[in-house]
Amino acid sequence: MAFSLGTTAFYTLSIEIAPPGRTSEVQGYVALGLTLGVGSGPAALVAAYQGLMPAGTPAERLLPVAAGAAIACLLSAACFAATTSRFTALGRRHPYSLRGNFRTEGLLPAFLNFCAQVPNTAFSAFLPLWALGRGVANPGLLFVGSQAGAVASRLLAGRLADRYGGRAVLVPALAGVAATLTATVTATGLAAFLSLSLAYGALFGVAFVILPALAGQAAPREGRGAALNTFGLGSDLAQLLGPWGLGLVDAAWGFGDALVAAGAIAMVGAVVYCRRAPTS
Repeated sequence: MAFSLGTTAFYTLSIEIAPPGRTSEVQGYVALGLTLGVGSGPAALVAAYQGLMPAGTPAERLLPVAAGAAIACLLSAACFAATTSRFTALGRRHPYSLRGNFRTEGLLPAFLNFCAQVPNTAFSAFLPLWALGRGVANPGLLFVGSQAGAVASRLLAGRLADRYGGRAVLVPALAGVAATLTATVTATGLAAFLSLSLAYGALFGVAFVILPALAGQAAPREGRGAALNTFGLGSDLAQLLGPWGLGLVDAAWGFGDALVAAGAIAMVGAVVYCRRAPTS
C-alpha cells in the first residue's frame, strides 16, 4: 500500500515539476533512476547481507541491511519533501472520496499500460523457461540484456516523444515489443536470445517513459494524481491476469504460443492507440 501511494505521488510530482514541453524527457530520467535502482539495489543488499557479520544469525545479518534500506527510503522522502511544485493543494476544498481516486482520462493510459505489462510478465516468467530448452544455460543474462536496452532507450525516448508526439514513438515501440517476443519462438542459442532481450528492453523502456506523462497530461491539474492512479490499475491487472491467462495458453499449446499471445496483446495496444490517440 505504501509503495502504491508513493509511486502515484512520485509520478505526479515528476510531471508537475517538468519544464513546459519536456514532460516525457523528465519521465525518461525518472525511469532511468528506477531502472538503475532495481538493477543495482538487490545485488548491493545481497552482497551486504552475505558480507556483514558472516558468523551471525540470519536475523543479525538482516538487521543492518534493513536499516540501510530504511535510511535510503528516508533520504528519498527528504528529497521528495524538498522538491517544489507549481501545484497548490486544494485541501478541504477537495474532500476525499473513493470515486475521486479515479479519472476517466486515465483509462486509455491504463489500457496501454496493461498491453505493455502483459508482455513483460511473459518475458519475466515464460521466456527464461523457453530459453532453457533452446540452448541458453543461464537465462538470467537475458534480464541483464533487457535492462541494458532499457537504460539506453530511457535516455533518448523522452526527447523524441516531446518533439514528435507520444503516438509517433509509442506505437512503433509496442509493435516492436510484439515482434521481439514473437521472434523468440524461433530463436536458438544465447546470442540470438540476448540480442532479442536487448531489443525488447529498449522497446519496453520506451513505454514507461511515455505512458506516465500521457496519463498525467490527460487530466486537469487537480485530477492528475487520480489519473495516474487509474493508469496504475493497468499494471495491477496485467500482473494479476497476465500470468494466469498466459499460463492457460501455455498449458494448451506451449511456451512458444504463450509468448506469441503476449506479443499480440502489445499489438492490440498499438492499434488502439494509433486509432484513438490525438496527434499531439
